[in-house]
Amino acid sequence: MNIIIKNKKKVISISILLLFLIHPNLRSQGFLTTSINWSLPQGGKNLGGHNYGFNALNDVGSYDNANQGWSSIDMNGDGKPDLVITSQGNGTYKDSFNPGANPFWMVYLNTGVSYSNTAINWLLPPNAGKFLSGHDYGFNSLSDIGSPSQFDQGWTTMDINGDGKPDLIIICEGTGIYRDCFAPGANPYWKVHLNTGSGFSPTAINWVLPPFTGQFLSGHEYGLNAIAGSGSPAQFDQGWSTMDVNGDSKPDIVVVCEGTGVYRDCFAPGANPYWKVYLNTGSGFATTATNWTLPSYAGNYLSGHDYGFNAISYGGTANISDQGWSLVDMDGDKKPEMVLVCEGTGTYKDCFSPNSNSYWKVYQNNGSGFSNTAINWSLPTGGQFLSGHNYGYNSIAYNGTYDINNQGWIISDIDGDGKTDFVITSQGTGTYRDCFNPGPGQYWKVHLNAGTGFQTNFINWSLPAGGMLLSGHNFGFNVFSEQGTFDSGNQGWSPMDMDGDGKLDLVVVCQGTGSYKDCFNPGPSQYWKVYLSGSTVGLNEKNNFDSQINLYPNPTKHLVNINGDEKIVGQEYAVLDMTGKLLMNGKINMKNQVIDISDFSVGIYIVKIGNSTKKIIKE
Repeated sequence: MNIIIKNKKKVISISILLLFLIHPNLRSQGFLTTSINWSLPQGGKNLGGHNYGFNALNDVGSYDNANQGWSSIDMNGDGKPDLVITSQGNGTYKDSFNPGANPFWMVYLNTGVSYSNTAINWLLPPNAGKFLSGHDYGFNSLSDIGSPSQFDQGWTTMDINGDGKPDLIIICEGTGIYRDCFAPGANPYWKVHLNTGSGFSPTAINWVLPPFTGQFLSGHEYGLNAIAGSGSPAQFDQGWSTMDVNGDSKPDIVVVCEGTGVYRDCFAPGANPYWKVYLNTGSGFATTATNWTLPSYAGNYLSGHDYGFNAISYGGTANISDQGWSLVDMDGDKKPEMVLVCEGTGTYKDCFSPNSNSYWKVYQNNGSGFSNTAINWSLPTGGQFLSGHNYGYNSIAYNGTYDINNQGWIISDIDGDGKTDFVITSQGTGTYRDCFNPGPGQYWKVHLNAGTGFQTNFINWSLPAGGMLLSGHNFGFNVFSEQGTFDSGNQGWSPMDMDGDGKLDLVVVCQGTGSYKDCFNPGPSQYWKVYLSGSTVGLNEKNNFDSQINLYPNPTKHLVNINGDEKIVGQEYAVLDMTGKLLMNGKINMKNQVIDISDFSVGIYIVKIGNSTKKIIKE
């Protein structure tokens, strides 16, 4: 049986948060032209007596009194980035909060429409972190490389066990001479403090590392003393990275090269090359490597020597047969592919066949290695164009220049369907490096992922007014991410999924005043401008609870069917407008109900069920 509820002030059936937004073309793809004022807590950058507020997504902070360091990262695993203040200057030091026995970070949780005004004191492990010249700074950033100074530690924040929440990983500690992992040699380990949902466990797990692996220089075994190391030609010195290579959502140790004394090669470069992959067991890394197969006779090739794929990524050069590559999940199966983006001709560093039917070579991930046969991944027309030469799209990302017809681009899943798309952000005019049609109708060109290449046709991905404004010229949003400057009207921005729906939103974090680069209205009521994604393609399911809920039809003019399993029954809901004003609230009473939104204005609404968020469009 269905229940239809039409009165907007009456209780209806589902735990919903609806955020109302007007948009003139609901079926268009792009960012909405109307922003949410995403409220921020008090704090941020404070230098020279001026309050800049949170004028970036991330800032390292400094020792200056009351100046804070912060990052935007999902701390509690709900799919929405939270605001994490990791340090505050006291005039002498840049410390975490209350370093020593009871340290913490200040975490402002993401509500789906803003950051909470009240911080959680996010517990940190005691008497740990940065320790220099007798001073305990604690964990005063999300990550730190550490140093050889005695007791000084290096750490990072990463989901190590695959539960969707970042953990605190202490990867090295100074001995007074060296910067080593713990117990390098036969039984090495990292100290992992798991995320409890409200802090990090004060007790560490000894996370097992593969023996006799990692950095080895001048006869000293440092072990895996960082999340990633580039390696060197020194004999037995290895380069590695920590990343999920087999698609199980847990990061693995990928050893990509080992020094021979002369060269820094992958393993067995030539006919049968491979990486050594130590898979994540959930409580450590396997001590025995999987030989992860690589494409033969490919990768780094210089001065007649075949280095193979001796890094996770490499830009390539103009040297003949030298290739550039990156690891990217191209087909949406959560496993990274090997993507060859360019090859040197002896004169230029071009994509493959740049002048006609250009492509990248993509070697698919089969779960235990990369295929030895490439897919020719079709590319759109365009790319780098300098001094009359067409290089094509010869890298994963490039900012472009003012040179006529020279483009800037990046690959990113912009529509939320789980597959990487091709986003062209700028094209040189000969004088400026602009987005397309800068001004009221500006846009990016987006070539969607077709499964075996990028579509030839592009979508005009709509952009709001704003972006780069310098010397009276409006460049628009001419790169994917920009820090901004103090110049009047010039903005800083970055795409980020702010509301947890799996699609990138455009977050404008600052605007120049002519003297300062501030967030908007710095002080008690400061905010960012967030332009939500207008895409209804591939709403990303964040968890099992979320995946059981369906809203249809979408878009709709009148009725919305809300369908779920027994888990949604009894859930609370609330309906708010974009200012946060409550429109309705109530509780679900059955698994299949209908809401009548015919009285609602045309627009986009965000539907939140528990911690999950979906969108519905009213036509």
